[in-house]
Amino acid sequence: MKWHDDADNRKRGGDKAEKSFAESVHCFCGGEFKFINTFGYDFTCENCGQLVDVKSSPQAEKTGNIAVSAVPWSKYSDDLLIAVFIHGEWIGEYKKFIRVINSKPYDPAHHSGHKTLKNTEFHLISWRQFKPLKELDYQLING
Repeated sequence: MKWHDDADNRKRGGDKAEKSFAESVHCFCGGEFKFINTFGYDFTCENCGQLVDVKSSPQAEKTGNIAVSAVPWSKYSDDLLIAVFIHGEWIGEYKKFIRVINSKPYDPAHHSGHKTLKNTEFHLISWRQFKPLKELDYQLING
């Protein structure tokens, strides 16, 4: 079984990444991120409103790619920050600078089987174009 076939495993991985992000990163304006979990957005800055989607993907370090659900992706604002923890550091990029690998969404890679996780079509994006969050002026706590 692949890691993404187990909905509970996917949910635990996402929850762990979101907790780590909230404990490790403050906004470029100095504000703290508040968990909102609204329409694909995980966090918003309590001061300036910057939106963030935190991604979790065990295979991303090997493949160089992360998946984003097609429906939220198409409706994300251009200034949304996508963040992922890769090779021991938080990296990210704003949607307006990210190009999807597949223009037509791929079919779902797993069965849902979870009350909150959906079985969705997705795009692949390369995290190799992402920058360390520190270079984007985000403040790393204890780092």
